[in-house]
Amino acid sequence: MSGLLLPPDELVARPQFESKAITYNPPIPSVGLVDDVFDKPVPMAHAVDDLKAVAKTTKQKVVKAVNLVKPVEPPVTYLEIFKFIWWSLLVVLTQVWRDVKSRKLYVPLLKTDFMTHYFNTEIVNCASNNYGGFSRLEFGSERVIEAALRQLPFCPPPAALEEQVRLECASYMGFDSAFTTPSGFSTNILAFATISGVAQNEGRSLVFLMDRDCHNSMFTGAFYNKGSKIHKFNHNDLNDLEFKLRMYREQDPSAFVCVAIEGIYSMEGSISPGPAFLALKEVYKFCLLIDEAHSFMALGSNGRGSFNHWQDAGYHCPLDGVDVMSCMFSKSVGCTGGFVLANGPFAAELHRQGKVLTSSGVEKLSTIVFLRILGLLRKPLFIQHRMRLVQEKAGYVARALTAAGCKVLSSTGSAIICFPVDIHRLLNVTIEISLSIGVRGVRATAFDDKLIQKEDFCDEIVERQCNTVDKQLLEYVDALRNSNVQSESEVGGSSEVIQAGIQGLRKYGIGPCSARWFYGSFDSFINLERRLASLYPSLVKQSGHCRAMVCGDAEVTIGSTLSALVIPTASKITTNAVFVSSAAPHGVLSAVAMSKADPRVTRNYYGSVLAIPEMLDLRKPTHLTFYFLTAQEDGSEILDLGVLFRHPVFQTMQARNNISSITILLDDRNGLGKMGPRQLGYLDLMESRHGASFLTAIFAAFNGGKRAALFGNTKVRLMVAGSWYDAFGHQGGYVTGHAASVEALTWDAKAYFFSTPPMPLQACMTDRALELLQRGYKK
Repeated sequence: MSGLLLPPDELVARPQFESKAITYNPPIPSVGLVDDVFDKPVPMAHAVDDLKAVAKTTKQKVVKAVNLVKPVEPPVTYLEIFKFIWWSLLVVLTQVWRDVKSRKLYVPLLKTDFMTHYFNTEIVNCASNNYGGFSRLEFGSERVIEAALRQLPFCPPPAALEEQVRLECASYMGFDSAFTTPSGFSTNILAFATISGVAQNEGRSLVFLMDRDCHNSMFTGAFYNKGSKIHKFNHNDLNDLEFKLRMYREQDPSAFVCVAIEGIYSMEGSISPGPAFLALKEVYKFCLLIDEAHSFMALGSNGRGSFNHWQDAGYHCPLDGVDVMSCMFSKSVGCTGGFVLANGPFAAELHRQGKVLTSSGVEKLSTIVFLRILGLLRKPLFIQHRMRLVQEKAGYVARALTAAGCKVLSSTGSAIICFPVDIHRLLNVTIEISLSIGVRGVRATAFDDKLIQKEDFCDEIVERQCNTVDKQLLEYVDALRNSNVQSESEVGGSSEVIQAGIQGLRKYGIGPCSARWFYGSFDSFINLERRLASLYPSLVKQSGHCRAMVCGDAEVTIGSTLSALVIPTASKITTNAVFVSSAAPHGVLSAVAMSKADPRVTRNYYGSVLAIPEMLDLRKPTHLTFYFLTAQEDGSEILDLGVLFRHPVFQTMQARNNISSITILLDDRNGLGKMGPRQLGYLDLMESRHGASFLTAIFAAFNGGKRAALFGNTKVRLMVAGSWYDAFGHQGGYVTGHAASVEALTWDAKAYFFSTPPMPLQACMTDRALELLQRGYKK
């Protein structure tokens, strides 16, 4: 839908629907004011005064025509295709030239390696999902967060605080219950598990009908439920959805059908027609799941999402018509994590599934996230003020783009403005800007600071409410401190680490509000990843060059990493044989199980590491992928790589040239912060026992030779993954190791590709904690 100025409410035709006939006319895509003389849209105003003048003219003019045709993205021309292909070739040739100059030819190992080698580049943060501007702490909120950092444990949070936030989230949104989660993926895993649980309780087969443009995390949540059927319907296409609903009602009337949609689709900016879905629900009695990740605190007068938006427009669209809803703190709210809401019979199942998820190793949100959410929900006037600003700014941008000749495709009122552009021209402009600011840092540019809004002007009533709430929260922090002693015995809660967090808070605010792949990064993440990449001398020696990446949810990170490795190799004659411990954590086993079936990928589950040689196929070329836990939770059964890879079977396969390459993922969640003389984990322990060359010694038979000299890679690619939560009481996880492999994961691992990273201030804290351990920190 376009962002054209709408005429007065009494002139706007409202969608009509009946619960039986399901007659629905979509919301008006665009309403243009028609000029009497030229029969073309009146030019839109570019300033507030001009907008007021146009508003006055609407009372006198008569709307002659209403455009009921939904804007469609224009087709891509052959010239545009040629330009894009030419640009892509230039990018590839540039990287090839770099490879030639370094005298290293690149050979992809897995099918996806080609894209990451030639097209993946880290950039500074240039945009975000900070729709409501909540990452900038208002009034006294920063003092509350600072007080919590100094006086309360960072993570896990006080149980009373966690429970209070869940209650207030459910109350604010008008649902029966709520459960918080550390990331978008875990949020939707929990939401879909809740629906699956209710279907199982009723003894019915489960069917998910999902909008084909749903977020990857939603499809991940659906795929986690083995035995369910998953079908897609065309984006916001009610006719297609109704056809599939009718077919299922006729062919399998006992099926438990769940329709899964989003409030705002982040890649299109389109708003789902909530009233129409409720009308269909009255007839077909399906379960409705809606993901309000991008619309929570970004849409509706009270920030309650798309249904709030339709209520504001005058439709009957009650939130209690939704059975399960997922919302995110990591988008407009500016924190990390999210929560799931449920009504009726789904409420009890939500809490049961939430406990199952927690017991499987999923971490908790930090104390400061909970306090930020609590403070925000208790400031309804402030939320209403910010929602008005979002609507005004989004409307102005949409109108200005339309007036400039752009074809705005987003729904009217959406905080996400989508319009097609000449990608070749955009890329050239981006390259020009990149060259002008320099590759080694951003140099200052001259601008008129009068154009930058200095203050968010609120009226006195809003300011008074905010100050009152902040004062109450400071008192609440004091009360929690008396019942929760902040210990400095652990490195993650030491005074130096806390001080690093406070400095990060003052510099970056509360959250990143963005997925790094789409919007770029912060220097705090880059600094942390550089430290991780150089943390283990043995890993650097074995890999030649290391890279690291950090993510916001350790369990999802490790599972997503392994899932990205369970894919076919670039060679059509080589099998990828994947070996995973049958005692691996639930998230790891689920990630492997949900990966796509392929005849060139075999999944093998071992009970003991020593049983692996007997499971190897000696007859054909094989790429070996191994997942190992470095130790059990109690520190027992420490992995011995040497005993395994010196086994005669490996030597036989190597002699026959049947091992094309090896990828090893070491899960060190039970090592970092606990194991080794510096508590840096498994490799720290092994280096202290066997020296910094122990990995190259173990894999000497597989490394070296003409291939390594020519192509610059070894047959053995090693990576280490772990959990900040288990190590330091911080949120998130990490992967570090062989540079090309980790580089590929930034593209292939969905937890990195689609998810919000940890808070920048926490990256500062974690970086300082690692630094302290490197210096020999003692409890």
